[in-house]
Amino acid sequence: MRNFDTEWLRYQPTRTELRAFRRNARDGGVPSADGAAPSVRGGCTTALMVPFSLAVVVFSLVGFSEDGITGLTIGLAVFALFMVLGTVLIVGRVRIPRFGPRLWRDRLRLARLADANDCTYTPFAESAHGAVGLLLELSDQIYDVVTTRESPRISLGNLAYKQETSRGGVIDHRWGFVSVQLERTFPHMILDSRTNNGLNGEVFPNPYRGGALQLEGDFPRHFTLFCPAGYGADIRYVLTPDLMTDLIDDGAGFDVEVIDDRIIFYKPLGLALGREREWQLVNRLLQRVAADMARRAGRYSDARTVDGRVAPGGVRMQKVNVLPWMIGTALVLIVGAVLTQVFH
Repeated sequence: MRNFDTEWLRYQPTRTELRAFRRNARDGGVPSADGAAPSVRGGCTTALMVPFSLAVVVFSLVGFSEDGITGLTIGLAVFALFMVLGTVLIVGRVRIPRFGPRLWRDRLRLARLADANDCTYTPFAESAHGAVGLLLELSDQIYDVVTTRESPRISLGNLAYKQETSRGGVIDHRWGFVSVQLERTFPHMILDSRTNNGLNGEVFPNPYRGGALQLEGDFPRHFTLFCPAGYGADIRYVLTPDLMTDLIDDGAGFDVEVIDDRIIFYKPLGLALGREREWQLVNRLLQRVAADMARRAGRYSDARTVDGRVAPGGVRMQKVNVLPWMIGTALVLIVGAVLTQVFH
């Protein structure tokens, strides 16, 4: 498995070299803004959440002081609590974007690093056209992407997508990704990390809640596994005890998706590829986790088919339909409210 040489990250370009690189990049259509910068709507949404949350807290306190403990004030207090928690999570994940010389210095270093490792470098693109993977398909832009020219194809970088809110706002999401090509296709699988969901991380937007599989040992404390129904034994063929240990040691900060002929590692809030320390993390991930997964997945054969290819039932997990749960929850709340009024 590829081990990237990161010597160019310590390179100090001259001002003349940096200006020439910036001019050529701008002539080629590269924007002067960092791909990690929040969108206009996303920035406005985040900025408005702070005063709105404070206003809800004030109303809640005023309600308690004037009316005491009632159903309305308790409901308002619960709403205020959720608003504050949501605001802290969203605002706490905002990262200051690069700009000016720092941005172009990182881009120049990454371009030189890519050349030295026989790779291509994409500073910015509108979307990952034709890419497979849950988050790559959601993305509306990718940035700082380094891709190997030779097989097995490895691509790593950052993606961004927007989540529309019910009030017309937008929440910006940033994820780093490391995508590794396999020799053949493998059943769909998601490893949802349980250790990267705090302020320094983000909950993986996994729509496949119906296919959770329990594994042995301490692994379930670190990852939740999702796979197609009936493919538990196939997944265990790849997830050996040694590999699960390596995942806990070197991949706990990543969510993992195996889809078609790709293993994709997702890191919340993005990869800081201008830092050598981040590349050391990526190299360890490739050497200790991705190499073992790719080797075992390359020998996989689905016994359900004649040619050993993945059967249709294993290509994709089924997404969970949340509408019945929403309707059921609403009915329970309505019935509870009615009974409260009847027996009050």
